Amino acid sequence: MQVAVMTGRRHVQASKSKKRTPLAKCAGMTAKRPRLEESGFRQSPVATAAAAKEKELLRTFCGAVHQLGFVDVRGSFYSSKSERLQQLLARIPSNSGSAAVIVDCSSLAAARAALERCRRNDMAKPRTRATRKVATPCSPASTAGSHMQVSVMVSSSSLQLPHGTKYVINYDFPKSVDDYLGRLPSSAESAQSDEHPTVVYSFIQEHELTLKSCQEVRALFQRVRNAVVLEPEFGGAAKAAELDAMLEQMETEQDDDEDGSMDDGETCDCIFCQACSMATLSYHTPMMALRSGPNPAAGVEVVRLHQSALEDLPRAAPLIAPRLPGHVGTVICLHCLNCHTPWDGWEHLFAMPELGTLRVVFLLADGCSWHDYADVGSIGSGGVPWMDILDVEAMNRSDQLLERLVDHEAELLGGRSERIVLMGTSQGGGQSLLRFLRSQKRLGGWLGTVCHAPTLPHTTRESDPLLAPGRPLINCDRPMRLMAGEEDSVFPAGLVLRDADRLRRIGGFQDLEVIVQPGMGHEGFREGCAPVLDKAEVSLSVAQTEVPELIYLRQNLPKMLTA
Repeated sequence: MQVAVMTGRRHVQASKSKKRTPLAKCAGMTAKRPRLEESGFRQSPVATAAAAKEKELLRTFCGAVHQLGFVDVRGSFYSSKSERLQQLLARIPSNSGSAAVIVDCSSLAAARAALERCRRNDMAKPRTRATRKVATPCSPASTAGSHMQVSVMVSSSSLQLPHGTKYVINYDFPKSVDDYLGRLPSSAESAQSDEHPTVVYSFIQEHELTLKSCQEVRALFQRVRNAVVLEPEFGGAAKAAELDAMLEQMETEQDDDEDGSMDDGETCDCIFCQACSMATLSYHTPMMALRSGPNPAAGVEVVRLHQSALEDLPRAAPLIAPRLPGHVGTVICLHCLNCHTPWDGWEHLFAMPELGTLRVVFLLADGCSWHDYADVGSIGSGGVPWMDILDVEAMNRSDQLLERLVDHEAELLGGRSERIVLMGTSQGGGQSLLRFLRSQKRLGGWLGTVCHAPTLPHTTRESDPLLAPGRPLINCDRPMRLMAGEEDSVFPAGLVLRDADRLRRIGGFQDLEVIVQPGMGHEGFREGCAPVLDKAEVSLSVAQTEVPELIYLRQNLPKMLTA
Protein backbone atom coordinates (compact mmCIF):
# COMPACT_ATOMS: atom_id res chain seq x y z
CA MET A 1 0.00 0.00 0.00
CA GLN A 2 1.48 3.33 -1.03
CA VAL A 3 0.71 6.19 1.33
CA ALA A 4 1.01 9.86 0.44
CA VAL A 5 0.31 12.65 2.90
CA MET A 6 -0.94 15.99 1.62
CA THR A 7 -1.95 18.94 3.73
CA GLY A 8 -3.70 22.19 2.97
CA ARG A 9 -5.19 25.17 4.69
CA ARG A 10 -7.57 24.59 7.53
CA HIS A 11 -11.19 24.53 6.62
CA VAL A 12 -12.79 27.97 6.75
CA GLN A 13 -16.27 28.01 8.21
CA ALA A 14 -18.95 28.82 5.65
CA SER A 15 -20.93 32.01 5.90
CA LYS A 16 -24.05 31.91 8.01
CA SER A 17 -26.07 33.12 5.06
CA LYS A 18 -29.24 31.14 4.49
CA LYS A 19 -28.60 30.98 0.76
CA ARG A 20 -28.85 27.37 -0.38
CA THR A 21 -26.10 25.60 -2.26
CA PRO A 22 -26.60 24.98 -6.00
CA LEU A 23 -27.25 21.28 -5.38
CA ALA A 24 -29.80 21.92 -2.67
CA LYS A 25 -31.44 24.51 -4.89
CA CYS A 26 -31.53 22.02 -7.74
CA ALA A 27 -33.17 19.41 -5.56
CA GLY A 28 -35.72 21.85 -4.26
CA MET A 29 -36.70 23.18 -7.70
CA THR A 30 -37.06 19.80 -9.39
CA ALA A 31 -40.79 19.62 -8.83
CA LYS A 32 -41.40 23.17 -10.15
CA ARG A 33 -39.39 23.09 -13.37
CA PRO A 34 -41.79 20.89 -15.44
CA ARG A 35 -44.62 23.35 -14.78
CA LEU A 36 -42.56 26.18 -16.28
CA GLU A 37 -41.73 24.16 -19.35
CA GLU A 38 -45.31 23.05 -19.84
CA SER A 39 -46.58 26.64 -19.65
CA GLY A 40 -44.84 27.57 -22.90
CA PHE A 41 -42.54 30.22 -21.36
CA ARG A 42 -38.85 30.15 -22.12
CA GLN A 43 -36.18 30.26 -19.49
CA SER A 44 -33.58 32.99 -19.80
CA PRO A 45 -30.08 31.90 -20.91
CA VAL A 46 -28.79 32.60 -17.40
CA ALA A 47 -31.49 30.45 -15.80
CA THR A 48 -30.90 27.70 -18.37
CA ALA A 49 -27.17 27.66 -17.66
CA ALA A 50 -27.80 27.58 -13.90
CA ALA A 51 -30.25 24.72 -14.28
CA ALA A 52 -27.76 22.76 -16.37
CA LYS A 53 -25.04 23.28 -13.76
CA GLU A 54 -27.35 22.19 -10.98
CA LYS A 55 -28.28 19.08 -12.93
CA GLU A 56 -24.61 18.18 -13.37
CA LEU A 57 -24.05 18.58 -9.64
CA LEU A 58 -27.03 16.36 -8.94
CA ARG A 59 -25.71 13.76 -11.39
CA THR A 60 -22.31 13.80 -9.69
CA PHE A 61 -23.92 13.49 -6.25
CA CYS A 62 -26.08 10.55 -7.31
CA GLY A 63 -23.23 8.93 -9.22
CA ALA A 64 -21.51 8.15 -5.92
CA VAL A 65 -22.57 5.65 -3.28
CA HIS A 66 -22.88 7.37 0.11
CA GLN A 67 -22.56 5.45 3.37
CA LEU A 68 -22.34 6.37 7.03
CA GLY A 69 -20.39 4.47 9.67
CA PHE A 70 -20.77 4.96 13.42
CA VAL A 71 -17.47 5.13 15.33
CA ASP A 72 -16.39 5.95 18.85
CA VAL A 73 -13.40 5.62 21.15
CA ARG A 74 -11.53 2.34 21.34
CA GLY A 75 -13.24 -0.29 23.47
CA SER A 76 -16.72 1.18 23.14
CA PHE A 77 -19.80 -0.28 21.46
CA TYR A 78 -18.57 0.90 18.06
CA SER A 79 -15.20 0.53 16.37
CA SER A 80 -12.76 3.38 16.78
CA LYS A 81 -11.90 5.60 13.82
CA SER A 82 -8.53 3.94 13.29
CA GLU A 83 -10.09 0.47 13.53
CA ARG A 84 -12.80 1.39 11.03
CA LEU A 85 -10.26 2.84 8.63
CA GLN A 86 -8.28 -0.40 8.71
CA GLN A 87 -11.48 -2.39 8.18
CA LEU A 88 -12.34 -0.36 5.08
CA LEU A 89 -8.88 -0.49 3.51
CA ALA A 90 -8.69 -4.26 4.04
CA ARG A 91 -11.93 -4.68 2.05
CA ILE A 92 -11.44 -2.40 -0.92
CA PRO A 93 -10.83 -4.55 -4.03
CA SER A 94 -7.29 -4.45 -5.37
CA ASN A 95 -6.65 -2.29 -8.42
CA SER A 96 -10.09 -0.69 -8.13
CA GLY A 97 -8.87 2.90 -7.73
CA SER A 98 -7.20 5.25 -5.28
CA ALA A 99 -8.55 6.39 -1.92
CA ALA A 100 -8.47 9.76 -0.16
CA VAL A 101 -8.77 9.97 3.63
CA ILE A 102 -9.93 13.47 4.60
CA VAL A 103 -9.20 14.56 8.17
CA ASP A 104 -9.16 17.60 10.41
CA CYS A 105 -5.74 18.77 11.56
CA SER A 106 -6.34 17.25 15.00
CA SER A 107 -6.82 13.78 13.47
CA LEU A 108 -3.92 13.80 11.03
CA ALA A 109 -1.48 11.91 13.25
CA ALA A 110 -4.04 9.21 14.16
CA ALA A 111 -5.00 8.66 10.51
CA ARG A 112 -1.36 8.43 9.44
CA ALA A 113 -0.68 5.91 12.21
CA ALA A 114 -3.65 3.77 11.12
CA LEU A 115 -2.39 3.76 7.54
CA GLU A 116 1.07 2.78 8.70
CA ARG A 117 -0.41 -0.19 10.58
CA CYS A 118 -2.25 -1.22 7.42
CA ARG A 119 1.01 -1.02 5.46
CA ARG A 120 2.85 -3.17 8.00
CA ASN A 121 0.04 -5.72 8.04
CA ASP A 122 0.17 -5.97 4.25
CA MET A 123 3.92 -6.48 4.31
CA ALA A 124 3.62 -9.17 7.00
CA LYS A 125 1.17 -11.26 4.98
CA PRO A 126 2.70 -14.15 3.04
CA ARG A 127 2.99 -13.46 -0.67
CA THR A 128 1.86 -16.17 -3.05
CA ARG A 129 3.60 -16.36 -6.39
CA ALA A 130 1.26 -15.42 -9.20
CA THR A 131 1.42 -18.09 -11.89
CA ARG A 132 -1.67 -17.05 -13.82
CA LYS A 133 -1.04 -14.24 -16.28
CA VAL A 134 -4.43 -14.09 -18.01
CA ALA A 135 -7.77 -13.58 -16.27
CA THR A 136 -10.37 -16.34 -16.61
CA PRO A 137 -14.14 -16.25 -16.00
CA CYS A 138 -13.51 -17.80 -12.58
CA SER A 139 -10.56 -15.80 -11.31
CA PRO A 140 -8.57 -12.61 -11.90
CA ALA A 141 -5.14 -12.61 -13.46
CA SER A 142 -3.37 -11.89 -10.16
CA THR A 143 -4.18 -10.51 -6.73
CA ALA A 144 -0.83 -10.87 -5.00
CA GLY A 145 1.26 -7.79 -4.74
CA SER A 146 -1.53 -5.39 -5.74
CA HIS A 147 -1.18 -1.86 -4.38
CA MET A 148 -3.65 0.91 -3.74
CA GLN A 149 -2.75 4.57 -3.55
CA VAL A 150 -4.05 6.15 -0.34
CA SER A 151 -3.76 9.88 0.27
CA VAL A 152 -4.29 11.63 3.61
CA MET A 153 -5.63 15.13 3.08
CA VAL A 154 -6.43 17.86 5.57
CA SER A 155 -9.84 19.38 5.02
CA SER A 156 -9.81 22.88 3.58
CA SER A 157 -12.01 25.18 1.52
CA SER A 158 -9.67 24.69 -1.45
CA LEU A 159 -9.53 20.90 -1.26
CA GLN A 160 -8.64 19.22 -4.55
CA LEU A 161 -8.87 15.44 -4.70
CA PRO A 162 -6.20 13.55 -6.66
CA HIS A 163 -7.24 12.63 -10.18
CA GLY A 164 -8.93 9.24 -10.38
CA THR A 165 -10.00 9.09 -6.73
CA LYS A 166 -12.65 6.37 -6.33
CA TYR A 167 -12.98 6.20 -2.55
CA VAL A 168 -13.40 9.20 -0.28
CA ILE A 169 -13.25 8.40 3.44
CA ASN A 170 -14.38 11.27 5.64
CA TYR A 171 -12.35 10.47 8.76
CA ASP A 172 -13.96 13.51 10.38
CA PHE A 173 -17.53 14.40 9.52
CA PRO A 174 -17.82 17.44 7.17
CA LYS A 175 -18.44 20.79 8.85
CA SER A 176 -21.07 21.99 6.38
CA VAL A 177 -23.00 21.16 3.22
CA ASP A 178 -20.41 22.94 1.10
CA ASP A 179 -17.69 20.94 2.82
CA TYR A 180 -19.48 17.67 1.97
CA LEU A 181 -20.07 18.66 -1.64
CA GLY A 182 -16.48 19.76 -2.02
CA ARG A 183 -15.32 16.24 -1.22
CA LEU A 184 -17.31 14.55 -4.00
CA PRO A 185 -14.91 12.96 -6.50
CA SER A 186 -15.36 13.89 -10.15
CA SER A 187 -15.19 10.20 -11.09
CA ALA A 188 -18.70 9.82 -9.64
CA GLU A 189 -20.18 10.98 -12.96
CA SER A 190 -19.16 7.73 -14.67
CA ALA A 191 -19.69 5.47 -11.66
CA GLN A 192 -22.91 3.94 -12.96
CA SER A 193 -21.10 2.18 -15.81
CA ASP A 194 -18.03 1.17 -13.78
CA GLU A 195 -17.66 -2.21 -12.11
CA HIS A 196 -16.29 -0.43 -9.02
CA PRO A 197 -18.54 2.36 -7.70
CA THR A 198 -17.33 5.74 -6.55
CA VAL A 199 -17.84 5.81 -2.78
CA VAL A 200 -18.11 8.50 -0.11
CA TYR A 201 -17.89 6.88 3.34
CA SER A 202 -18.27 9.19 6.35
CA PHE A 203 -17.36 8.42 9.95
CA ILE A 204 -19.73 9.85 12.53
CA GLN A 205 -20.12 9.72 16.30
CA GLU A 206 -23.51 9.61 17.99
CA HIS A 207 -23.10 12.97 19.71
CA GLU A 208 -22.51 14.60 16.29
CA LEU A 209 -26.05 13.72 15.17
CA THR A 210 -27.45 16.71 17.04
CA LEU A 211 -24.95 19.20 15.63
CA LYS A 212 -26.18 21.82 13.19
CA SER A 213 -23.69 20.74 10.54
CA CYS A 214 -24.96 17.16 10.65
CA GLN A 215 -28.58 18.24 10.45
CA GLU A 216 -27.80 20.46 7.46
CA VAL A 217 -26.15 17.55 5.66
CA ARG A 218 -29.12 15.38 6.51
CA ALA A 219 -31.47 18.02 5.08
CA LEU A 220 -29.39 17.97 1.89
CA PHE A 221 -29.79 14.20 1.62
CA GLN A 222 -33.52 14.53 2.21
CA ARG A 223 -33.90 17.09 -0.60
CA VAL A 224 -31.82 15.01 -2.99
CA ARG A 225 -33.80 11.92 -2.05
CA ASN A 226 -37.06 13.67 -2.82
CA ALA A 227 -35.67 14.87 -6.15
CA VAL A 228 -34.40 11.50 -7.44
CA VAL A 229 -37.20 9.20 -6.31
CA LEU A 230 -39.19 9.89 -9.49
CA GLU A 231 -36.21 10.47 -11.79
CA PRO A 232 -34.87 7.26 -13.43
CA GLU A 233 -32.01 9.32 -14.85
CA PHE A 234 -30.60 9.71 -11.34
CA GLY A 235 -31.44 6.22 -10.08
CA GLY A 236 -35.12 6.55 -9.21
CA ALA A 237 -36.55 4.56 -6.31
CA ALA A 238 -33.42 2.38 -6.00
CA LYS A 239 -31.18 5.42 -5.45
CA ALA A 240 -33.73 6.88 -3.05
CA ALA A 241 -33.47 3.67 -1.00
CA GLU A 242 -29.69 4.13 -0.76
CA LEU A 243 -30.20 7.65 0.54
CA ASP A 244 -32.85 6.38 2.97
CA ALA A 245 -30.14 4.30 4.64
CA MET A 246 -28.21 7.51 5.41
CA LEU A 247 -31.32 9.36 6.52
CA GLU A 248 -32.37 6.61 8.92
CA GLN A 249 -28.94 6.52 10.52
CA MET A 250 -28.89 10.29 10.97
CA GLU A 251 -32.17 10.39 12.86
CA THR A 252 -31.59 12.07 16.20
CA GLU A 253 -34.28 10.07 17.99
CA GLN A 254 -34.35 6.31 17.57
CA ASP A 255 -36.21 3.58 19.38
CA ASP A 256 -33.68 1.30 21.03
CA ASP A 257 -35.90 -1.72 20.39
CA GLU A 258 -36.78 -0.75 16.83
CA ASP A 259 -34.67 -3.45 15.24
CA GLY A 260 -36.10 -6.14 17.50
CA SER A 261 -32.67 -7.30 18.60
CA MET A 262 -32.23 -9.21 21.82
CA ASP A 263 -30.22 -7.90 24.74
CA ASP A 264 -27.48 -9.92 26.38
CA GLY A 265 -28.98 -12.76 28.35
CA GLU A 266 -32.36 -12.49 26.66
CA THR A 267 -33.65 -15.69 25.04
CA CYS A 268 -35.77 -16.24 21.96
CA ASP A 269 -39.48 -16.33 22.71
CA CYS A 270 -40.42 -18.76 19.91
CA ILE A 271 -42.14 -21.99 20.95
CA PHE A 272 -39.18 -24.15 19.95
CA CYS A 273 -36.67 -22.27 22.09
CA GLN A 274 -39.07 -21.96 25.03
CA ALA A 275 -39.67 -25.73 24.92
CA CYS A 276 -35.89 -26.34 24.89
CA SER A 277 -36.36 -28.87 22.11
CA MET A 278 -33.38 -30.01 20.07
CA ALA A 279 -35.44 -30.87 17.00
CA THR A 280 -39.05 -31.26 15.87
CA LEU A 281 -40.83 -32.73 12.86
CA SER A 282 -44.16 -31.74 11.33
CA TYR A 283 -46.06 -32.74 8.20
CA HIS A 284 -48.03 -30.62 5.78
CA THR A 285 -50.06 -31.27 2.64
CA PRO A 286 -50.57 -29.06 -0.43
CA MET A 287 -53.34 -26.51 -0.52
CA MET A 288 -56.64 -27.95 -1.72
CA ALA A 289 -56.75 -25.53 -4.64
CA LEU A 290 -53.38 -26.77 -5.88
CA ARG A 291 -54.08 -30.51 -5.83
CA SER A 292 -54.06 -30.86 -9.58
CA GLY A 293 -50.76 -32.67 -10.09
CA PRO A 294 -50.11 -36.35 -10.70
CA ASN A 295 -49.65 -37.02 -6.98
CA PRO A 296 -52.20 -35.07 -4.94
CA ALA A 297 -51.14 -36.78 -1.71
CA ALA A 298 -47.58 -35.53 -1.93
CA GLY A 299 -46.65 -33.37 1.02
CA VAL A 300 -43.74 -31.92 2.89
CA GLU A 301 -41.83 -33.07 5.95
CA VAL A 302 -40.59 -30.06 7.94
CA VAL A 303 -37.64 -30.44 10.29
CA ARG A 304 -36.77 -27.75 12.79
CA LEU A 305 -33.26 -28.15 14.12
CA HIS A 306 -31.20 -25.93 16.38
CA GLN A 307 -27.77 -25.01 15.08
CA SER A 308 -26.13 -26.23 18.28
CA ALA A 309 -27.47 -29.74 17.64
CA LEU A 310 -25.15 -30.00 14.64
CA GLU A 311 -22.15 -30.03 16.97
CA ASP A 312 -23.21 -33.57 17.94
CA LEU A 313 -25.15 -34.60 14.85
CA PRO A 314 -25.06 -38.39 15.50
CA ARG A 315 -27.02 -37.74 18.69
CA ALA A 316 -29.63 -35.63 16.88
CA ALA A 317 -29.84 -37.84 13.77
CA PRO A 318 -32.50 -40.26 15.15
CA LEU A 319 -34.72 -37.32 16.06
CA ILE A 320 -34.70 -35.95 12.51
CA ALA A 321 -34.75 -39.25 10.61
CA PRO A 322 -37.22 -39.13 7.67
CA ARG A 323 -40.67 -40.56 8.39
CA LEU A 324 -41.94 -40.14 4.84
CA PRO A 325 -40.10 -42.56 2.55
CA GLY A 326 -38.76 -41.61 -0.83
CA HIS A 327 -38.49 -37.84 -0.57
CA VAL A 328 -37.29 -36.35 -3.85
CA GLY A 329 -35.22 -33.54 -2.44
CA THR A 330 -34.31 -31.35 0.52
CA VAL A 331 -34.53 -27.59 0.97
CA ILE A 332 -32.35 -26.21 3.77
CA CYS A 333 -33.69 -22.82 4.91
CA LEU A 334 -31.84 -20.17 6.90
CA HIS A 335 -33.96 -17.48 8.54
CA CYS A 336 -33.35 -13.74 8.88
CA LEU A 337 -31.75 -11.98 11.85
CA ASN A 338 -33.61 -12.12 15.18
CA CYS A 339 -36.49 -14.33 13.99
CA HIS A 340 -36.67 -18.12 14.15
CA THR A 341 -40.21 -18.32 12.80
CA PRO A 342 -40.57 -16.31 9.56
CA TRP A 343 -42.27 -19.21 7.79
CA ASP A 344 -44.45 -20.60 10.58
CA GLY A 345 -47.96 -21.10 9.26
CA TRP A 346 -46.74 -21.17 5.64
CA GLU A 347 -45.14 -24.63 5.61
CA HIS A 348 -47.74 -25.94 3.14
CA LEU A 349 -46.27 -23.66 0.46
CA PHE A 350 -43.25 -25.95 0.24
CA ALA A 351 -45.53 -28.81 -0.82
CA MET A 352 -45.65 -29.03 -4.62
CA PRO A 353 -47.57 -32.04 -5.99
CA GLU A 354 -45.68 -32.07 -9.29
CA LEU A 355 -42.42 -32.71 -7.44
CA GLY A 356 -43.49 -35.34 -4.93
CA THR A 357 -42.62 -35.59 -1.26
CA LEU A 358 -40.20 -32.88 -0.16
CA ARG A 359 -38.11 -32.55 2.98
CA VAL A 360 -37.53 -29.05 4.38
CA VAL A 361 -35.05 -28.26 7.15
CA PHE A 362 -35.51 -25.02 9.10
CA LEU A 363 -32.14 -24.48 10.76
CA LEU A 364 -32.39 -22.24 13.84
CA ALA A 365 -29.35 -20.06 14.59
CA ASP A 366 -27.99 -19.77 18.10
CA GLY A 367 -29.18 -16.47 19.53
CA CYS A 368 -31.22 -15.86 16.36
CA SER A 369 -28.10 -14.66 14.54
CA TRP A 370 -25.80 -16.52 12.14
CA HIS A 371 -22.86 -14.23 12.79
CA ASP A 372 -21.80 -10.95 14.40
CA TYR A 373 -21.38 -7.53 12.81
CA ALA A 374 -18.41 -5.23 13.16
CA ASP A 375 -20.52 -2.28 12.02
CA VAL A 376 -23.53 -2.71 14.30
CA GLY A 377 -24.60 0.89 13.83
CA SER A 378 -25.32 0.51 10.12
CA ILE A 379 -27.34 -2.70 10.43
CA GLY A 380 -29.17 -1.63 13.58
CA SER A 381 -30.32 1.80 12.46
CA GLY A 382 -30.08 2.03 8.68
CA GLY A 383 -28.43 0.06 5.94
CA VAL A 384 -25.25 -0.57 3.97
CA PRO A 385 -25.35 0.89 0.44
CA TRP A 386 -21.73 -0.09 -0.25
CA MET A 387 -20.05 -2.31 2.35
CA ASP A 388 -21.43 -4.66 5.00
CA ILE A 389 -18.47 -5.34 7.30
CA LEU A 390 -18.97 -9.05 8.00
CA ASP A 391 -17.46 -11.02 10.85
CA VAL A 392 -15.92 -13.77 8.73
CA GLU A 393 -14.73 -15.84 11.70
CA ALA A 394 -18.28 -16.08 13.05
CA MET A 395 -19.57 -16.93 9.58
CA ASN A 396 -16.97 -19.68 9.29
CA ARG A 397 -18.22 -21.33 12.48
CA SER A 398 -21.79 -21.39 11.18
CA ASP A 399 -20.59 -22.58 7.78
CA GLN A 400 -18.78 -25.57 9.26
CA LEU A 401 -21.96 -26.69 11.02
CA LEU A 402 -24.03 -26.11 7.90
CA GLU A 403 -21.62 -28.27 5.93
CA ARG A 404 -22.29 -31.14 8.34
CA LEU A 405 -26.01 -30.78 7.73
CA VAL A 406 -25.56 -30.82 3.96
CA ASP A 407 -23.46 -33.99 4.20
CA HIS A 408 -26.11 -35.61 6.40
CA GLU A 409 -28.96 -34.75 4.05
CA ALA A 410 -26.94 -35.97 1.07
CA GLU A 411 -26.56 -39.36 2.76
CA LEU A 412 -30.33 -39.55 3.31
CA LEU A 413 -30.75 -38.97 -0.44
CA GLY A 414 -28.38 -41.82 -1.28
CA GLY A 415 -25.54 -39.48 -2.15
CA ARG A 416 -27.63 -37.40 -4.59
CA SER A 417 -26.46 -34.07 -3.25
CA GLU A 418 -27.73 -32.36 -6.42
CA ARG A 419 -31.20 -32.78 -4.90
CA ILE A 420 -30.33 -30.34 -2.09
CA VAL A 421 -31.26 -26.66 -2.43
CA LEU A 422 -29.99 -23.96 -0.09
CA MET A 423 -32.26 -21.02 0.68
CA GLY A 424 -32.09 -17.98 2.95
CA THR A 425 -33.47 -14.53 3.50
CA SER A 426 -31.60 -11.43 4.65
CA GLN A 427 -28.77 -12.52 6.99
CA GLY A 428 -29.61 -16.17 6.33
CA GLY A 429 -29.31 -15.57 2.60
CA GLY A 430 -25.70 -14.47 2.87
CA GLN A 431 -24.82 -17.33 5.22
CA SER A 432 -26.39 -19.95 2.96
CA LEU A 433 -24.66 -18.47 -0.10
CA LEU A 434 -21.28 -18.83 1.62
CA ARG A 435 -21.90 -22.58 1.88
CA PHE A 436 -22.96 -22.74 -1.76
CA LEU A 437 -19.78 -20.95 -2.87
CA ARG A 438 -17.56 -23.25 -0.82
CA SER A 439 -19.40 -26.53 -1.37
CA GLN A 440 -17.38 -29.40 -2.80
CA LYS A 441 -20.61 -31.31 -3.38
CA ARG A 442 -22.77 -30.64 -6.40
CA LEU A 443 -25.96 -28.96 -5.18
CA GLY A 444 -29.34 -28.34 -6.74
CA GLY A 445 -29.05 -24.57 -6.46
CA TRP A 446 -29.30 -21.56 -4.20
CA LEU A 447 -32.07 -19.01 -3.69
CA GLY A 448 -31.89 -15.84 -1.60
CA THR A 449 -34.02 -12.80 -0.96
CA VAL A 450 -33.11 -9.30 0.32
CA CYS A 451 -29.50 -10.36 0.91
CA HIS A 452 -26.06 -9.93 -0.63
CA ALA A 453 -23.02 -12.07 -1.39
CA PRO A 454 -20.44 -12.69 1.39
CA THR A 455 -17.59 -11.52 -0.86
CA LEU A 456 -15.57 -8.35 -1.38
CA PRO A 457 -16.11 -5.62 -0.30
CA HIS A 458 -17.99 -7.17 2.65
CA THR A 459 -15.11 -9.51 3.53
CA THR A 460 -11.39 -8.84 3.59
CA ARG A 461 -9.43 -9.59 0.45
CA GLU A 462 -7.91 -12.65 2.13
CA SER A 463 -11.33 -13.99 3.18
CA ASP A 464 -13.14 -13.58 -0.13
CA PRO A 465 -14.37 -17.08 -1.10
CA LEU A 466 -14.10 -16.15 -4.79
CA LEU A 467 -10.34 -15.57 -4.41
CA ALA A 468 -9.57 -18.64 -2.28
CA PRO A 469 -6.81 -20.79 -3.82
CA GLY A 470 -8.22 -23.98 -5.29
CA ARG A 471 -11.82 -23.02 -4.60
CA PRO A 472 -14.41 -25.57 -5.83
CA LEU A 473 -16.04 -24.82 -9.18
CA ILE A 474 -18.48 -27.71 -9.21
CA ASN A 475 -21.56 -25.49 -8.78
CA CYS A 476 -20.67 -22.75 -11.27
CA ASP A 477 -23.38 -23.95 -13.67
CA ARG A 478 -26.08 -24.53 -11.05
CA PRO A 479 -29.10 -22.20 -10.80
CA MET A 480 -28.73 -19.21 -8.49
CA ARG A 481 -31.72 -16.94 -7.92
CA LEU A 482 -31.74 -13.67 -5.99
CA MET A 483 -34.66 -11.34 -5.32
CA ALA A 484 -33.96 -7.78 -4.19
CA GLY A 485 -36.31 -4.97 -3.24
CA GLU A 486 -36.15 -1.73 -5.17
CA GLU A 487 -37.07 0.11 -1.96
CA ASP A 488 -34.83 -1.93 0.34
CA SER A 489 -32.64 0.49 2.33
CA VAL A 490 -30.88 -2.24 4.36
CA PHE A 491 -29.31 -3.98 1.35
CA PRO A 492 -30.11 -1.60 -1.54
CA ALA A 493 -30.60 -2.97 -5.02
CA GLY A 494 -27.42 -1.31 -6.29
CA LEU A 495 -25.32 -3.25 -3.77
CA VAL A 496 -27.06 -6.53 -4.68
CA LEU A 497 -26.55 -6.00 -8.42
CA ARG A 498 -22.85 -5.19 -7.96
CA ASP A 499 -22.37 -8.35 -5.91
CA ALA A 500 -24.19 -10.41 -8.55
CA ASP A 501 -22.05 -8.94 -11.31
CA ARG A 502 -18.91 -9.88 -9.40
CA LEU A 503 -20.20 -13.43 -8.88
CA ARG A 504 -20.45 -13.71 -12.65
CA ARG A 505 -17.16 -11.97 -13.54
CA ILE A 506 -14.87 -13.29 -10.82
CA GLY A 507 -16.81 -16.34 -9.64
CA GLY A 508 -17.72 -17.62 -13.08
CA PHE A 509 -21.31 -18.49 -12.11
CA GLN A 510 -23.22 -18.92 -15.34
CA ASP A 511 -26.85 -19.30 -14.24
CA LEU A 512 -27.33 -16.38 -11.88
CA GLU A 513 -30.52 -14.35 -12.17
CA VAL A 514 -31.43 -11.30 -10.11
CA ILE A 515 -34.88 -9.78 -9.97
CA VAL A 516 -35.44 -6.33 -8.47
CA GLN A 517 -39.05 -6.04 -7.31
CA PRO A 518 -40.66 -2.57 -7.53
CA GLY A 519 -42.47 -1.54 -4.37
CA MET A 520 -40.59 -4.05 -2.24
CA GLY A 521 -38.56 -3.12 0.84
CA HIS A 522 -36.57 -5.25 3.26
CA GLU A 523 -39.70 -6.33 5.13
CA GLY A 524 -41.75 -7.07 2.01
CA PHE A 525 -44.04 -5.28 -0.41
CA ARG A 526 -45.79 -2.02 0.28
CA GLU A 527 -49.55 -2.38 0.39
CA GLY A 528 -50.92 -2.82 -3.10
CA CYS A 529 -47.48 -3.23 -4.72
CA ALA A 530 -47.22 -7.04 -4.79
CA PRO A 531 -47.13 -8.48 -8.34
CA VAL A 532 -50.34 -9.99 -9.67
CA LEU A 533 -50.10 -13.78 -9.84
CA ASP A 534 -51.42 -16.05 -12.57
CA LYS A 535 -54.97 -17.34 -12.27
CA ALA A 536 -53.65 -20.77 -11.32
CA GLU A 537 -51.98 -19.25 -8.26
CA VAL A 538 -54.56 -16.66 -7.29
CA SER A 539 -55.02 -18.45 -3.95
CA LEU A 540 -51.42 -17.48 -3.10
CA SER A 541 -52.04 -13.72 -3.28
CA VAL A 542 -51.90 -13.32 0.50
CA ALA A 543 -48.66 -15.28 0.66
CA GLN A 544 -47.21 -13.06 -2.08
CA THR A 545 -47.52 -10.13 0.32
CA GLU A 546 -46.57 -11.89 3.57
CA VAL A 547 -43.85 -14.32 2.43
CA PRO A 548 -42.77 -13.37 -1.11
CA GLU A 549 -39.62 -15.46 -0.74
CA LEU A 550 -41.70 -18.65 -0.65
CA ILE A 551 -43.58 -17.69 -3.81
CA TYR A 552 -40.21 -17.01 -5.43
CA LEU A 553 -39.02 -20.44 -4.27
CA ARG A 554 -42.09 -22.14 -5.74
CA GLN A 555 -41.38 -20.51 -9.09
CA ASN A 556 -37.77 -21.73 -9.21
CA LEU A 557 -37.61 -24.95 -7.20
CA PRO A 558 -38.79 -27.30 -9.99
CA LYS A 559 -35.89 -26.26 -12.22
CA MET A 560 -33.38 -26.65 -9.41
CA LEU A 561 -34.49 -30.19 -8.58
CA THR A 562 -34.79 -31.33 -12.19
CA ALA A 563 -31.81 -29.55 -13.78
